[in-house]
Amino acid sequence: EIYTLSLHDALPICNSGNGRVGFSGQVTGGSNALAINFTNSGSIYLRGAIEAGPVTITDYGSSSGSVALFDGSLNGSNGQPVGVSGGADIMFGADTGTSSIGPLTMTGGGGTISTFVGGLGVLAVNGGVTLNSFSDFKPSITNAGTIAGTDYTQLSASGTVNLASARFNLQSSQGAGTGLSCATLTPGDVDTLLTTTGSLTGTFAGVPD
Repeated sequence: EIYTLSLHDALPICNSGNGRVGFSGQVTGGSNALAINFTNSGSIYLRGAIEAGPVTITDYGSSSGSVALFDGSLNGSNGQPVGVSGGADIMFGADTGTSSIGPLTMTGGGGTISTFVGGLGVLAVNGGVTLNSFSDFKPSITNAGTIAGTDYTQLSASGTVNLASARFNLQSSQGAGTGLSCATLTPGDVDTLLTTTGSLTGTFAGVPD
């Protein structure tokens, strides 16, 4: 049995009004699969936890739908897989805490792991991450310094990470369009934007190391 949540003709996460579905408590589905489908954008705004069986997130429209984790969890505890396709977004980094997600795979048409403007926080993956050449990884640096989750966003996995020539786009969380000045970084500082306790294979497109 598969439970399906579909959003149609909705607004993206950065706008107010219709198109948001917000969760601040616990949503459990046992071992049942969960399909989250977006048509013409829309967003799931998650401060609580969804722990279910395998989750698929699919965008069928011309604008990307998003699952936004605000210190929330999507199978982050039970470790069931999460698949993203059709250009849908996994967003995190709105708070300084840790959001979590199950083993994450980008398939069919890409998908994006990105952070919010002014983003902070860590996305902890309970397992591995598999990207592809159509997917994007967009971390943010907000402040000068080397503390993950406070000065910059970080994806932290516990399994194999396959970069698979995905696109890498480092975002400044301040500067143009925000009314804030960019952080002045210190030469020699190291910000670890992606880390894993497992193995790391592949490279980002055009970024050999």
